Amino acid sequence: MRNFINGLCLLLVMVLLQNCTSSKIVRFSEGTLMKENLWSLIPMTESSFCSDSSSYFIFSRKAPTSNLIIHFSGGGACWDKETCTEPLSLWSAIKMGLITHRLENYYIPSLSERIPWILGGIFSSEVENPFYDWNVVFIPYCSADLHLGKSSTSVLDKKGNVQTVHFNGQENVKQALDWVYQHFPNPEKVLVSGESAGGFGAMFYSKTIGQHYTQSKLYQLTDCAYVDADRWTDLAALWKINLAAEQLSRDNLVEASYFLPASQEITYLQINSLYDETLTQFEAKLDKTPMDSQDYIDDWATNLKKSIQFLAQSDLDFRYFVTDYKHNTKRHQTPHTFLNSKKAFLVAKKMVWS
Repeated sequence: MRNFINGLCLLLVMVLLQNCTSSKIVRFSEGTLMKENLWSLIPMTESSFCSDSSSYFIFSRKAPTSNLIIHFSGGGACWDKETCTEPLSLWSAIKMGLITHRLENYYIPSLSERIPWILGGIFSSEVENPFYDWNVVFIPYCSADLHLGKSSTSVLDKKGNVQTVHFNGQENVKQALDWVYQHFPNPEKVLVSGESAGGFGAMFYSKTIGQHYTQSKLYQLTDCAYVDADRWTDLAALWKINLAAEQLSRDNLVEASYFLPASQEITYLQINSLYDETLTQFEAKLDKTPMDSQDYIDDWATNLKKSIQFLAQSDLDFRYFVTDYKHNTKRHQTPHTFLNSKKAFLVAKKMVWS
């Protein structure tokens, strides 16, 4: 019954998003000034596009301070015939809410212009949010490549039709950051954040952003972005990611991103869900490992804690929070991501960074 109610609620939200007016979102054009506390949609050029070749755009909201959040959105990934032919759709989202929490759809292929309507938590303009008066640039995700790719692949779907998937994250991010640098030239503080797949984007691009904002205090905040799969090099080859020698020399690509040369000091912040219901399934799918017992989830949690301890004992300015908040003991799973949920973010807000 609970899943049924969740599915109906999700359906209602999706219908409202499809039919509501976008009076709180304005389309940005060069030469105009953004109004404070109003979301703007910023179109990118034709060389920037989603995995299904549809248009790509970003969102921004101006605030009275110079402080800036650059946020990389999450939304899955794909890497083979099975995953690339199963994108997330309205029906599949409803189905997951109604029937199961199993991983059956793997990435978001296109964007909605109404994304800001569902942003809460760290993006809220309410004063209880400690970032309420920060400028925000929200970098959406629809390239199925952790914001990192520069390639395309074609696969046959279940009906025998050719489906082309564009891994265009690298170009999308380049254009987004070019716009950011032009319109936010001198922020006092910069928070590079990301949830899920966007957390990997934050890891890989924060030092690039730091090279531009050399006079700003720089923070990196990742929310539920830990996967220690054996196939990172395969993904890098498929998506055509340019990996540095320092990354290739380490077994754990996530950890390796922290040790790339930086032009300035970065304060690293991590939020992790101990038995993450999504990341455990993605890692199992990547490594082609069955999740036929809860031992797999326990092993994943053990590896997560080892990685955190490794980073905490390094010379990095690294602070972390791990929680079993809302642990479902029957499925042995905890929720995936916190930053965009008002209730969950308020829980995270009260945490003590270790």
